[in-house]
Amino acid sequence: MLVAATTAQAQLRIGQPSGFTGSVAAGVKENTDGAKLYFDAVNARGGVHGEKIELVSVDDKFDPKVTVDVSRELITKQGVLAL
Repeated sequence: MLVAATTAQAQLRIGQPSGFTGSVAAGVKENTDGAKLYFDAVNARGGVHGEKIELVSVDDKFDPKVTVDVSRELITKQGVLAL
């Protein structure tokens, strides 16, 4: 039996654990803004094989221990495809 495709747009969720606060915050904001601009451009052209890209950003405070924790959460709870 075939199941009809839904009209909802699929999402490719990309996780970004980064130091949005702390000593490197300014550079992180610039990189994040650049990634969002690129993903917006890709999405405006139909996404990747019809799937829109969504950037899921989480502050890791530029702390390696926090990075591990938020990365794990992005993968297990947020369902990101890649970091």
